[in-house]
Amino acid sequence: MKKKNLIKIMFILIFNLICAGNLFAQKPDETSSRIEKLIKREEEKPLVVFERPNIVYNSQGARDPFKGLVQPEEASASSSFTTQERPLPAFTIQGVIWGGVLPQVIMNNKVLKVGDIIEEAQIVSIDKEGVIVLFDGRQYNISSPVASASMIKTKEDSNVQGN
Repeated sequence: MKKKNLIKIMFILIFNLICAGNLFAQKPDETSSRIEKLIKREEEKPLVVFERPNIVYNSQGARDPFKGLVQPEEASASSSFTTQERPLPAFTIQGVIWGGVLPQVIMNNKVLKVGDIIEEAQIVSIDKEGVIVLFDGRQYNISSPVASASMIKTKEDSNVQGN
């Protein structure tokens, strides 16, 4: 019984494969005739070619959007004006925390970190020597109280040793 069922299944599979192959197979003559028909159709009806119109930009007195607002002549004329530098605001450093992952400073009774802004000055760097701030495009070094005290002590020690 098992052999008969196995033979039936094999016969059905082989039959399906043969039928499927015949359905999808194309004869070479049919393919070449299809190509010839497409070629004849193209020769009879040529493709439509659209010509693009030639567009010319006319600003009609408006400014060119691809040129800057400030022309080079104007830039040189504006450089003759002198800009007065603003003095650095008074900063008092009460303490510096510089050894950890997030260095911080206590400045003007506020706890600040790198990137914070105080009185229009941005904190650029914090280390054991003090704080570097950016104010009006210039960097200023503000020394910490410990660094100032150690500098005073070294000056006093050198004066004592020199006498």
